[in-house]
Parts: sequence; structure tokens; C-alpha cells
Amino acid sequence: MMKLSIRRDDQTARLTLRGDLDALASDPLRETLAGLVEEGARVLELDMLRVRYLTSTGVSVLLGLRKRLAAVDGALRIVSASPGVRSTLDVLGFGSMLDVPLAEVA
Repeated sequence: MMKLSIRRDDQTARLTLRGDLDALASDPLRETLAGLVEEGARVLELDMLRVRYLTSTGVSVLLGLRKRLAAVDGALRIVSASPGVRSTLDVLGFGSMLDVPLAEVA
């Protein structure tokens, strides 16, 4: 189950995601993100530090969002990512494309 909180400031929206970004969570997240872009958000910052599991369906949501934002001169920023998210994106070859930061070691 995915939990999400949103902070909005003018054209920037910061989303904190928690849980699993899988097939079940992908459609509701896609709709939420699309709604933010339609409402004028041009920069979406994703805090994915507490995302435990990322499937290919979740990756598809991120890539679709990146493309949608690029079409309106916007940007997708992943500001933090769990080791699992980073690993999944790297294995699929999207870690550098999405500019995913390395997880900080506590």
C-alpha cells in the first residue's frame, strides 16, 4: 500500500511516498501526478526514501511523468531514494536518466 503526502508551492510540488510502488499503487499515483501537472505544477520533487518496493509498473509511472513534464518545460526530481528504489532503477538503466541520488549512509 502506498501512502503519499503533497506540499505545493507555486509551480513546485514535493511528494513524499511511503510503502510499495507496485501495480496496485501505480494508477492512483499516475492520476495524482497528472492532476498536479494539469493544475500548473512544473517541477515535481519525489522523496522516495521510504519506498520499500518499486516494480516495473512504478518505473513506467516515473518515466511517463518525466516525459509529460518535459513537454511543458518542467522537471522531475527524485530528491531521495531508498536503496531498493535506487537499485531497481540502476538495474533497469534509469538511475542516471532520472538523476537518482545515492542513499545517505546513517
